Amino acid sequence: MQNSVVPRTLCLALTSSLFLLGTACGENPRSQTAETKAISGKRPAAEYEETKALITASGWLRLFEFEAKKSGQSQAQQDETANRVREYSNLLTVILKSQPSLKIFFHTPERVSDELGDQSEYARWAPQVEAWKKNGFNIDFLRMDPKNFPGVDQEDLEEDQWTRDYGSFSVINDGDVSEIARKGRGQYVNTVVADNLKRDIEIVDSYYEGGQFMATSTGVCASSSSGYSINAENFKSFDNTSQQINYQENLIFKSLGCRRILKMPGLPNEGTGHIDLFAKFMDDRTVLLADYTDDDVLLEGVSTEVDNICDAKSIENKDWSSCASSGNWRDVIINQGSVLRIKSENELRDFVAKNQGITEFEYAHGQLHEHLEKALVLFQSEGFDVVRVTNPTPTIRLGVMIYRDSSGAIVHRNAELNFTHRSYTNSLVSNGYLYLPTYQTSPALNAAASSTYEALGLKVQNIDMSETIKTGGAVHCLTKDLH
Repeated sequence: MQNSVVPRTLCLALTSSLFLLGTACGENPRSQTAETKAISGKRPAAEYEETKALITASGWLRLFEFEAKKSGQSQAQQDETANRVREYSNLLTVILKSQPSLKIFFHTPERVSDELGDQSEYARWAPQVEAWKKNGFNIDFLRMDPKNFPGVDQEDLEEDQWTRDYGSFSVINDGDVSEIARKGRGQYVNTVVADNLKRDIEIVDSYYEGGQFMATSTGVCASSSSGYSINAENFKSFDNTSQQINYQENLIFKSLGCRRILKMPGLPNEGTGHIDLFAKFMDDRTVLLADYTDDDVLLEGVSTEVDNICDAKSIENKDWSSCASSGNWRDVIINQGSVLRIKSENELRDFVAKNQGITEFEYAHGQLHEHLEKALVLFQSEGFDVVRVTNPTPTIRLGVMIYRDSSGAIVHRNAELNFTHRSYTNSLVSNGYLYLPTYQTSPALNAAASSTYEALGLKVQNIDMSETIKTGGAVHCLTKDLH
C-alpha cells in the first residue's frame, strides 16, 4: 500500500453529489477554451504536454527483497517482493529505451540498515544504473548528501517509491516554468531536481498527494479525496448541507493557478482516495474514465495470522499494537487458494462468518457503477468527451488477526478487507508514449485498454504491474512528470 493539500473561484455548483468550482456560476469551461489558453498568468502543466523530465524512486524495494530472504519468509512472500523489484526495474528500462534522451531523476535511500544487511538501497541499484548509463540513457542517480542540507537528518532526505504523491508540480506562468512542492515529504528531493533543471521552486505548507490531482492545459483541475470539510455557508450542496474545499487543498490549487476545479470523492472501498485510479485527462477536451463489467468483487481468501501471547488487558481494550509488536506473521489460506466471486454484501458476510466466525467489518457492495456514473455526468456537463476503459474486477484479501491470550484461548480481531483496484487509468503519458500497467489475470482487458489508448493516438508500451498494484498503485504512482 502506498505508505501509504483558496480556489480562485466565487461559487459552487454540485452535479450528482460531485463538486464543481468555477470562475462564475453556470459557466461552461468548454465555451472558453481558447480564451483560457490566451489568458496570461499561472496555470498547471498537463500530463499530456511535452515532458522534460521524470522523477522516480525505488523506495526500499531491494531491501525488502533482501529482508524476505533473510528472515525466512514463505516462498510466496519472497516471490512477491522479487516481482515488485522486477516490475519497477522493467518500468524504468521500458521508459529509457523508448525515450533515451528523456531526463530521469532516480532516487534511492542511502542509509545502511543493520537488520537488512550491509548494503544500502543505493548500493544495490548502482550496478543497474551504471548499465543504463553505458547504454546511453539519460538517467541521473540523485545523491542526497546531508552535508548539502545543514540541520536535516538523513532519513528526511529519503523517500518511498510513490513519487507521484510527493513529486513537484510544474507550473507555467507566461511561458516561464517553475515547480510547486509541498513542505515535508519530498521537499528536499524536489529542491535538488529543480536546482538541476535551473528552475525556481515554491514550497507550500500543505499536505496533498499528486494521485489526487490532474489538470488540463487550460487550467481545469480535477481532484479527489476520501472526505470533505464541512462548515462553509458559501458552498451549498444539493441536499442543503454546507461543503468546503479544505484549507490544505486551497493552498495547492491557488499556487498551481487552477482556473476551475472539479471535485469528487475517490472510489468506494479504495484506501487512497486518488483520482488516478479511475480518471485521466487525455487532452483539453477528452477524459478517460474507468468502467467495470459489474459490481462484483473477487475474494482471494487470504487471512493473516499471528502467533503471539497478548496481554489480557490489551485484548479487553482492543489494543492490538502490543500484540503484534513481536508477532510471527504468516499467511493462512482459508478457501484453498480459489477465487470466490462475491455478488452481494450478504454473500461476503456469510462466507466470512462461516470460515472465520466474524461478522463485524466494514463493506459496501455495488457502489462502483453509481460513483462512476456521477463522475460521467460531471465531466459531460463540463463539455468533456468521455472515453471509457474497463478495469478488471476488484479483488479482496481478507485480513483477520488471530491471537492466543495468556490463558491460551484464541482471540479473533474483526476482519479487515484489503482491496486491490487494478487500474488502466493509472498510466503515464509522456511525449506521445503511453506506459500502460497490465495485469496477468486480465489479458483480454489489457488488450482492450491498449487499443483504447492507441485510438487516442498514443504509442502504447505495456508494463506488467501484477504484483505492484497489490501495494496500492501502478505506473502513474511510481513516476512524476515535469514539463
